[in-house]
Amino acid sequence: MNQQLLFVTGAPGSGKSTTLAAMLKLNSEYLVLDIDWLIDSSSELSEKNLYTDSSAWPAYGRMWFDVLRSICRNSIQPLFFCPNSPSDIEEFGKPTWCTEIHWLLLDCSDAVRSKRLSERQDWGAERRREALADAAELRQSVSRIVDTSDITSSEVASKVLRWADEMMTGN
Repeated sequence: MNQQLLFVTGAPGSGKSTTLAAMLKLNSEYLVLDIDWLIDSSSELSEKNLYTDSSAWPAYGRMWFDVLRSICRNSIQPLFFCPNSPSDIEEFGKPTWCTEIHWLLLDCSDAVRSKRLSERQDWGAERRREALADAAELRQSVSRIVDTSDITSSEVASKVLRWADEMMTGN
């Protein structure tokens, strides 16, 4: 079986969460997952705050690879939403059980991102600057991009689904 990993990435404010919610409403053949779904219980288990303690991120990434491998072993194709870059995944160690990893970047203009993040209560100026820097880094490392600046989350979800279909069929 051709085991492939499909990663949808984006810096904070790119629209990952709203797109993921729209994806869950679609009837697709993919198992849509969000890296944050296990972060609270993993923080509790590790006795570290995984939102802020980067020392635990490699182990958290490896744990997610175990989850993804288990899903693939059941002949289900995962579609994984995360803020990671390809270089982050290389640090976790490329899984030996998959043949290909494909990346799609959800992105928006810096002005739109700044506005979205300023609407979050716990996002101060420093965190917004970090998000802008993360976005610039991701733009350099992921070539397939969906611009979320001016389209609805449903439209973004449809584009993500078309991309995933292309990656799986090779078209």
